[in-house]
Amino acid sequence: MAREKPKPTKMTIRSCFEDSISDIEGLRKEMEEWRDNMKEYFSETERYERVSEAAKALEEGFNALDSWESLVDEIEKYDEELLQTEITVYQFKFTRRGLARWRRLSNCMVAIESAKDWLEKLIDEEDREIPDEVRMEIEKLIGLYDEAKAYLEDVDFPTMFS
Repeated sequence: MAREKPKPTKMTIRSCFEDSISDIEGLRKEMEEWRDNMKEYFSETERYERVSEAAKALEEGFNALDSWESLVDEIEKYDEELLQTEITVYQFKFTRRGLARWRRLSNCMVAIESAKDWLEKLIDEEDREIPDEVRMEIEKLIGLYDEAKAYLEDVDFPTMFS
């Protein structure tokens, strides 16, 4: 069987954050629901612990990204079209069987990382005049991702049968 490769997708900078944070929240809710459904009979098991740890890491990563929208709104006050710039993001596509949780999280991380890279290049451009307050908002947005990444990069999703 051939290995599946990520496919290029066009996304705006804003949608990289918006879609990814929504997906991270969905993953967090899935893991919390799974954990809550196990609580009564399986709370002392290793699987319960792994599910709980994954739910906690997703919650902390999601919470780290909490203020992304207000930062994006501040940046868009300076230039409405700036975050509507389309970039190419390489992600795994959903199949009829869906995507594994780890791939869904990977897609989120890749999208935000791509947006972060674009924003870093933007503030490093010497010929581009960006007001200091906007530069600070962009740097805060980049910092949010770095903080969230610390929680999200090592999430270990248990499988149903492991």
